[in-house]
Amino acid sequence: MNIPDWMLGASNIVEEKKRPAKARFLLNSLLSISKVIYHEVFSESYALRKKLMQGIDPRVKLVTILFFIVCCGLTKSLLTLLFLTFAASMYVWLSGLSLKDYLSRVWMIYPLFLLIVSVPAATNFFIPGKPALYVYQALALKLWSINFPPELYFSYEGLAAISKMAVRVGVSFSFGYILVMTTRWSHLTKSLSFLHVPLQVIAILNMTYRYIYVIAKISMEMLESRWLRTVGKISRKDNRSFIAGRISFLFVKAYFLSGEIYEAMRCRGYTGEPVCLNSFKLRRADYFWLSSNLIIVLVIVMGEIIF
Repeated sequence: MNIPDWMLGASNIVEEKKRPAKARFLLNSLLSISKVIYHEVFSESYALRKKLMQGIDPRVKLVTILFFIVCCGLTKSLLTLLFLTFAASMYVWLSGLSLKDYLSRVWMIYPLFLLIVSVPAATNFFIPGKPALYVYQALALKLWSINFPPELYFSYEGLAAISKMAVRVGVSFSFGYILVMTTRWSHLTKSLSFLHVPLQVIAILNMTYRYIYVIAKISMEMLESRWLRTVGKISRKDNRSFIAGRISFLFVKAYFLSGEIYEAMRCRGYTGEPVCLNSFKLRRADYFWLSSNLIIVLVIVMGEIIF
C-alpha cells in the first residue's frame, strides 16, 4: 500500500504560536503562602540543632535575651550599642544560624527603613549642632507660613541620634530573632509561664501561632485546586471575585474551626496551662552561659561609665 504524496509533503498550515496564558496571581499567592510554611519548617530545623543557644535552658535564654533588649533600650552610648551588635552577631554564628538570612531579615528591613525615613530629623531644623554637611546656605525659604532657617545642614548630633535609633532597633530585633530561631515554640511559651505571664495570654499566643499555619494550609489547598482546574486566561474581575469569595470563606471557616478545636481540646483535658513534654532543668552549660553573660554586662556597665 502506497502512501499518498499529500500525506508525505510539508504542511501548509501555519500554526499560530501563543504564549500559554497563566493565572499569575494564583502562582504568586501559592508562592507567598508556601514561604510562610517554609520559614516555619526552616526555623524549627534551626531550633533542633545542637549548637550554643539551642542547648541553653529556655527560661535562662528568655531572661537573658530580655535583659539585653532592656539594656539596648536604656543605653545612651553608641559604642555600647555596637558592642551589643557584635555580641548578637557572635551568638548568631555560634548558634549555627545563617548570617545571610540574619542580615537580610533583621538589619536590611526595619533598621534600614527607619534610618532612611529619619534622615530629615538629622538636620539642624530638628536637632541643632555642629555642621557636618550643608544642604544650602544664606537662603531665605518660606513655605505655607513656615519659615525655614537661613541655612540647612546635617549636624553631627543629629546623625548620631538617628544612628543610635537605627542601631538600637536592629540590636533589639537581633536578640528577638535569636530567641525565636533557636527555641521551639512550645518551650518558649512554657518559659513565659515561668515569668508569671497570664495563662490566657499564653493560650492566645499558642492558638494564634497554630492558626496562622492551619489557615495558610487551607488557603494553599484552595489555590492549588483552582490552579489545577484553570484553563486559559482569567480576567481580573474573575480574580477579584475569587479572592473575595475565598476571604469570606476563610473567615467563616476560621470561626467554626475555633469552636471545634476548643471543644476537642476540652475533651482531651485542656485546662488552659501550656503543656510541654520536656522538663526544664538547669545544667552546667546554663551556669556557664550566665557567668559569661555576666562578664558582658560588666563590660557594658564599664562602657556606660567611661563613655
